[in-house]
Amino acid sequence: MKRFLTIFLLAVTLTIPLVQADFSDISDDSYADSIQYLQDKGVIEGYDNGHFQPENAITRAEFIKMLLANYQVDPDSVDTLSFPYQDVPEESWFAPYVQKAYEIGLLNDKTELNPHQTITRVEATQLVLNLLGIPIPRLIHEESWTLNYRDVRYNSWYAPTILYGELYGIIEPLDVETPEYFRPLKRLTRGEATQILFNMDVFLYGSLVGQNLAELETEVFGEELTYEIPHLDIFLDVWTRLHTSYFGRTELDTSELIYQALTGMIDALGDDYSYFFPPDESASYISYLEGELSGIGAHLTTDDEGYNIIHSFITNGPAESSGLSVNDRIMVINDIDVSNMELYEIVEYIRGEAGTDVTISVERRNVEELLEFTITRAVVDIGYISGELIDNAIYVDINLFDSLSFIDFTQTIQPLIDENPDFEGFIFDLRDNPGGYLDAVRSMLGHFIPYGHPVIYAYYGDNHSAFYMSEGDGEWADYPVIMLINEESASASEIMALTLKEEIGGILVGKTTYGKGTIQEIVRYVGGASLKITIAEWRSPRFHSINGIGISPHYDVDLTLEDLAAGQDPQLETAIEALQLEIEQRAEEAAALEAALEAAALEAAEQETDE
Repeated sequence: MKRFLTIFLLAVTLTIPLVQADFSDISDDSYADSIQYLQDKGVIEGYDNGHFQPENAITRAEFIKMLLANYQVDPDSVDTLSFPYQDVPEESWFAPYVQKAYEIGLLNDKTELNPHQTITRVEATQLVLNLLGIPIPRLIHEESWTLNYRDVRYNSWYAPTILYGELYGIIEPLDVETPEYFRPLKRLTRGEATQILFNMDVFLYGSLVGQNLAELETEVFGEELTYEIPHLDIFLDVWTRLHTSYFGRTELDTSELIYQALTGMIDALGDDYSYFFPPDESASYISYLEGELSGIGAHLTTDDEGYNIIHSFITNGPAESSGLSVNDRIMVINDIDVSNMELYEIVEYIRGEAGTDVTISVERRNVEELLEFTITRAVVDIGYISGELIDNAIYVDINLFDSLSFIDFTQTIQPLIDENPDFEGFIFDLRDNPGGYLDAVRSMLGHFIPYGHPVIYAYYGDNHSAFYMSEGDGEWADYPVIMLINEESASASEIMALTLKEEIGGILVGKTTYGKGTIQEIVRYVGGASLKITIAEWRSPRFHSINGIGISPHYDVDLTLEDLAAGQDPQLETAIEALQLEIEQRAEEAAALEAALEAAALEAAEQETDE
């Protein structure tokens, strides 16, 4: 079987603080008032191109600095550094702010702060509430819960923070178009950060907010960055001639010209994982990363004869109950013959706005005429995580590592543990999982890797590398883990597979994985465009790279289209058998160890008697 059309790419957002400016990119931004307020107050600075970039994610260090600067903390007043954080260099620009935050109790005594990690909406809210001295209960009783969000429940660990954050006007739902979602664990953007601080000042000062409370400070975050741009004179000349000499100059779409130029520049890198997205493509890609897709919910592939076929269905998607079947050959879409089209072209015909219909005609084995199906497109949850008990094991199917999948992961597993507290192991299905957010897989691994132990190693180049540490408790580390993988298991799913294999002896069943061992950064721009660019190579905690190689399984097992059509899954069957063998082997080893200890104790007792 050939590769699926769409491979989601591992994305980690890193923001680099640059310098000052009067922000030219916020005139129509929804955070314009809060940005202007904090700029006038001297709390924030922008980038060297004159932009603030309100849609970029903000790091933990940047937010701590912004929070304390808004509270009139002077970094020069910090004389000594006593914080315990090994990843905060004393010479870093943010070290004085980290010290002050540690002194006043905003930060805990852990040895890692992860200052360059992006901060979530709930963590930022918690820091503000702590700074304001507002006591937050650890638990919320169901009868006291007054919010009604689909992604925040009264028993969620972050529920008290969200409840009090709303109560005191610090934070609000992110998107008025989807008010049923609060998105507490979504990365905080620079614009949102200014709004939170503005709201904090409204709480403190009321009507005084909005007045110019201070002159703009002159502190900068770092040295100005300048790069020589070759052939810029040619670019400017071509641009000028298009506007002065080109015959069709009155009909030029200048934005499209720039977007095409940027697309060409990134394409010239020859990197399959770096891409410039114009606004329309950017929105679609970001939806991918957030686990949402408007379409019919089917995976397509090309079979050995060159036909484009249905490979599988996304759980709860419209196609699942439409009558389409695995192996159906796609021949006609909305009366257009697509039998000789490339797979990516067919996908474009099938996708569309939720609520609209698409008619697909397919050729099915042993059926003479074409079969026609009309399907209503919908927003499909491609990040859906499902779980069940299989024998005495917890089976979890992980489709994508989206921004909320690590919550779904825990909330899927915990009820199964409550139902069967004597379960003996896990089976994680990572097949066809194309990756997603680094933070998501890192959080999931925290259940198996103890706090402070490395999850992955990121190599950014000759002068910079970093370990990403577990922030979890490792409470399930002693259970055997079997993982199902295949050729489409990529990126974040490969991180999970390799880390659990190396660190806790996880066993892999299926086929060799895709082999995507790089990390991408997502940068969003005014107007909706975005850039995805490769910034690092990731390796296992033991420094193994799988880039271009993949991860080989312990049990190499095929899963054919014929198996899928017949409702059979030999890979899952092998995984169940492998788990049982692992359980039995561990039981034998434990019994042997116990016998050896008993024998040693008996021998020691006999020696003591002889003496």
